[in-house]
Amino acid sequence: NTVHFRRGQFTIISAAPGVGKSALSMALALHARVPAFYFSADTDPQTMFVRAAANVSGWSTRDIENALEHGKTTAVEAQLDGFDHLRWDFTASLTIDDLEAELKAFAVTYGMWPELIIVDNLSNVVPDAEGDSSSYIALERVCEYLHELARTTGACVVALHHVKGDSNDGNAPVPLSQIKGQIGRVPEMILTLHRIGDD
Repeated sequence: NTVHFRRGQFTIISAAPGVGKSALSMALALHARVPAFYFSADTDPQTMFVRAAANVSGWSTRDIENALEHGKTTAVEAQLDGFDHLRWDFTASLTIDDLEAELKAFAVTYGMWPELIIVDNLSNVVPDAEGDSSSYIALERVCEYLHELARTTGACVVALHHVKGDSNDGNAPVPLSQIKGQIGRVPEMILTLHRIGDD
């Protein structure tokens, strides 16, 4: 569909809750097959493990959960063999310093920056330890940092973000004016998602 996630650029994926921001970004991280770092501040490790296994196996998340409940952990883990290009951080509230420390550790360990960096969710990142992620200024500062991070590392940087109340049902295309904080100035690309039909 002529949409390209490019290295050295900053992209925002914005949508209502439950529409598929994390599903899209996880599919990108798994199937791009490049060294990647996924900051999953918005979702816990167990949920992401189930979703990742379902994504690569074709099984439903219910199938994965049933297999885990019945002790078939090895069978589920086998589905993720060959996807070791992806590293995770599950810190619930991140500062810019936290992001930098993790990415520098990645660079020291592997001798290179990740080629794909995903931040899920933008509002879970604060500029500093005393910062407030809810203000427009804080969102702008974090976006400017991620934009510069893409340029500095040459990575494709993708951040997930919320929409305003009027678009929170997720049933209609999201105009730029409905992106929370109206932070459309900084990223090279903004993708919005919405549901089609009753599913």
